[in-house]
Amino acid sequence: MAITRQRCRSEATTLEALGAFDKLLIGQAELLRTTLDGTSGEAALAPMPDLQAGVAAMADTLRRRQTALFGGGVG
Repeated sequence: MAITRQRCRSEATTLEALGAFDKLLIGQAELLRTTLDGTSGEAALAPMPDLQAGVAAMADTLRRRQTALFGGGVG
């Protein structure tokens, strides 16, 4: 019984961390979307450094989320 409670506590902590990473990813994606909203063609390429930085930030968040899920840490 004690093992089950500990496992549930551990899973709850992991799920809370995953939820926090998901919220962060949503915010990052929304920021990228608003950066490109209403632009097309060459105008969409103008903020390229910002877009690349945004994608890199999302990739980092995904790596940290993966670590929290599979590596056991909150990253």
